[in-house]
Amino acid sequence: MIGQPPRLGVGEFVGDAHAAVAGDAPREQLRAYADAAFKLYMESQCTGLEFLELGEAVGRLGLDPTVVQATLVDVGGYRGRSDWERLFLALAVRSQDAAPCFEIGTAAGNTTVQLASNTGQVVYTLDLADAADAQPTLTRLGSDDVVRASRVRAEFIRRNPRTNIVEMTGDSAAFDFTPFLGRIGLFFVDGAHSLEYVRHDSANAARCCRDDGLIVWDDFTTTREVTQFVMDLRRSGAEVFGLRGTRLAFSRDIGRLRGILA
Repeated sequence: MIGQPPRLGVGEFVGDAHAAVAGDAPREQLRAYADAAFKLYMESQCTGLEFLELGEAVGRLGLDPTVVQATLVDVGGYRGRSDWERLFLALAVRSQDAAPCFEIGTAAGNTTVQLASNTGQVVYTLDLADAADAQPTLTRLGSDDVVRASRVRAEFIRRNPRTNIVEMTGDSAAFDFTPFLGRIGLFFVDGAHSLEYVRHDSANAARCCRDDGLIVWDDFTTTREVTQFVMDLRRSGAEVFGLRGTRLAFSRDIGRLRGILA
């Protein structure tokens, strides 16, 4: 049976944080404490949205959490995504293995390879091209531009090629999603994090998903705009859940999402 990820109480976190500061901890460790504190704060603001433990979340995907299997790819020391998130995404795409998967936000391609390793279907992944003239058409956050400048697009895919990955480049706000309408099982939204982009990308995700499909959002409770958007969906009546201990939110309420985002 799937266990639960370790979680610190607020008191434990504060005590450890002070100890780390007093001991002149490395910058990375302090950043980790700050990120954890911000996430705890953001989760506390998400009243009305249910956070599920991994076993409960897997059940919501229609899988038996006592017998699930998944492939976790060796990421060679890359820590951009926790194993808990990688496991959930592997199980999420397995729960939708009868249909293709679509990802907005290839970045280095770690998540792309993880998804492709857990499905026999095609994984389509879309990202802004590297060319200097490939500029977004909607408002982006400054942090999005920093991330884009710091990474080598699809480098992990180059090192770990999968025959079922189809890479595409373009601005998701201008991309033609027509060939994918009603075809996608799992749609992973991890593009630009401004409110404009996450709403636009989510609307296309709902249109592309099959009626029994699944949408997963990254950076929930770690980015204010994504958190605000997901909470707005919940307040509008959509059934949306957070995965406790991670930055993921998900929904299978595709019909209602289409109506809200139309």
